[in-house]
Amino acid sequence: GIPSVEVMQAAAKNYIKEVSANEVRVGEVRLLKKERTLIFPATLAVKTQPLEYALVHETGKAHEAMLVTKVPVQDVHVAALLIEAIGQAPQIEVSWRKHGGEARIPLNDLIRVQKAAPDTLSANPWIYNGSEFLHGSFAAMTEGSIIALVNDPSALVNHRAAAALMRDDVFFAHIDKPPAEGVPLSVMFIFPSAQ
Repeated sequence: GIPSVEVMQAAAKNYIKEVSANEVRVGEVRLLKKERTLIFPATLAVKTQPLEYALVHETGKAHEAMLVTKVPVQDVHVAALLIEAIGQAPQIEVSWRKHGGEARIPLNDLIRVQKAAPDTLSANPWIYNGSEFLHGSFAAMTEGSIIALVNDPSALVNHRAAAALMRDDVFFAHIDKPPAEGVPLSVMFIFPSAQ
């Protein structure tokens, strides 16, 4: 029942595709190598209740998240591994079409902070920690956790200051800033230049 090397190589070629000298596709994740940027689709999920996650896979805790994606978590992680992003602090932005143009804003600007310092998210960076393995499984895949606002070692991305609060009633979506539900969004992880 184990596939041959040829079968696995063919599957890998279909999984990771070089589109140009600067762009690689890992499933639906676009990796712009020179810009060290991952781009993938998402949609708006929760607008009114407290947030524990900024972004999850649709099989994750969507009821506690602002954004949801159908993109497999492992695709995001494989693309990040291709540019050795573990431990780095990405700038995270969200974009969508708006009045014939494009709205593009930092993820932090879509999140309102209550009962904590208003600059909690802006004062510290997001960290791409890449999840952990639990019981032989890649936890981010099992949990569907991509960007956490609470302390979650299973999530691909955490925020140290947000996690340190140890609270699940602090973060809310800015009602007036995100687009309407159902509008296609793009999430961008922009990693610092390679040293």
